[in-house]
Amino acid sequence: MRRDARAPRPGLAGGDMVPVGARLRYTQLLRFGMATLVLLVAAAVPEALGAPLRDVWPTTVVYLGLAAVAEVGWRAVSHRALLLFGVMLMVDGAYLGWISYLTGGVYSQVRFLVLLHVVAVTLLASYRTGLKVTMWNSLIIFGLYNGQESGVLSAAAVNVRGLPGTEFQRLVVFIVVLWMIAVGTAAFSAINERELRRRQYELEALTDMAIALENAEGSASVARVLLEHVVRTFDFPRGLVVGGGETAAQVLAHHGGAVADDDQPRLRGSALLAKAHRERGTLLVSALHPEADAGLASLLPGTRNLIVVPLTAEGRATGSLLLEHSLRSGSRVERRVVTAVERFASYAALALRNAVLLEQVQRMAATDGLTAIANRRTFESTLEREIARASRHDEPVSLVMVDIDHFKALNDNHGHQAGDDVLRNVAAALACECREFDLAARYGGEEFAIILPGCTAEESLVIAERFRRVVSAAPAVVPITASAGVATYPDHAKDAAELVRVADEALYESKRNGRDRVTAARPRMMPAPVNAPGLADAG
Repeated sequence: MRRDARAPRPGLAGGDMVPVGARLRYTQLLRFGMATLVLLVAAAVPEALGAPLRDVWPTTVVYLGLAAVAEVGWRAVSHRALLLFGVMLMVDGAYLGWISYLTGGVYSQVRFLVLLHVVAVTLLASYRTGLKVTMWNSLIIFGLYNGQESGVLSAAAVNVRGLPGTEFQRLVVFIVVLWMIAVGTAAFSAINERELRRRQYELEALTDMAIALENAEGSASVARVLLEHVVRTFDFPRGLVVGGGETAAQVLAHHGGAVADDDQPRLRGSALLAKAHRERGTLLVSALHPEADAGLASLLPGTRNLIVVPLTAEGRATGSLLLEHSLRSGSRVERRVVTAVERFASYAALALRNAVLLEQVQRMAATDGLTAIANRRTFESTLEREIARASRHDEPVSLVMVDIDHFKALNDNHGHQAGDDVLRNVAAALACECREFDLAARYGGEEFAIILPGCTAEESLVIAERFRRVVSAAPAVVPITASAGVATYPDHAKDAAELVRVADEALYESKRNGRDRVTAARPRMMPAPVNAPGLADAG
């Protein structure tokens, strides 16, 4: 089953850019670094910290213990990693606030670690989480200050001589600075996060397209996959995928254009496609030329701001991707969008090239090399399929065998080149007379077979006579005629092999009766019921 391009990938929590495990590891390193710094400064220069080691180490050890418990808990219950991550961020704020209180309150040097913690969390987690942590730290700092003012907590013994402002003013200044740093970091983090998420989304869409291309069968399917993913990813209102070269291109897929759902119109002489293939580069055009690109203009009426990306694989252009972006007239699409679309196109171009080559091989295997109509293998498989379908639905299938009269004499008198020309002309004439669901095939030599699904014996005689006349009218060095035999399932045969045999017998009956005529097969003799031997004797 194909994954939705908008669904988060495994390993990401809720679609976040950084896995929870990585964020836990980095924040654990941050905790260890802050705690180690507090202990080292308290041991080496306690006067700089504002408190001796004996005052700060119990709280720091408890803090590190909680961090260790969180590490063990995360490994034991990884599905609760987000909860542990959030709880430890609250523990961080409580630890830094308490250490700040122990080392001087609003005058503590530990307040710089609060700033560091807020910046690190904003960058590691997200800008939303950074703002939440800033709010938590602000509440803790105000709570400790109010505790000191109310007498619940003892005031820190700090020499404040020469320091400007009151404690409350310094507290307000610190909180303002904290929020300025938090908001600034969050703003830049949000920009980076949006860019990363956009790149992730495009990469996932590209991956999904690559998976879908593996399952695509045929050039039209490849084109639809490419166009669907590009339109969905970049929100283009209209687009086309055109296969083929610059002189004879065919629409393989479309979105929002003036093309019927099942239609694949051909384009001839597009100057824009020719330029894109010639330069092998993406073109940005504001409008289509009404004469030089009349075909494209009819498929995309009123189009503006068009992106044309040639689909090039192995040094050859296999098609073009045309997209209309929805910006205002005269504006230019972002370069990053063009680059991303080119990346999508390069992936699909090779798949399209392979699909085209496969279709060419299949077409060569299914058609006769001289006449370009179905060969005998295709005829036999198609006849088996039509007989099986007719048996299920109780419908007739007719077969017309056509043979050119005196073809050997034509070859002997005018050469094999003239004979080949006659075969090609006759095949083209028979194919033109066929309905969309009929099949004209070269059965062998100068003999042709036409499968007519749904035709009764009476209808097939009329059609066979028309085939005989169009063969006689086909261009040739000398006038030619044809003989034909007609058989219908189930009137004349019980299966495909018998249908071919009786139609061929009818053809040779036409030959024996003077050629240039159509003969119907004799009706099949139905077996008599086993409980009525008298009927069999009477027959």
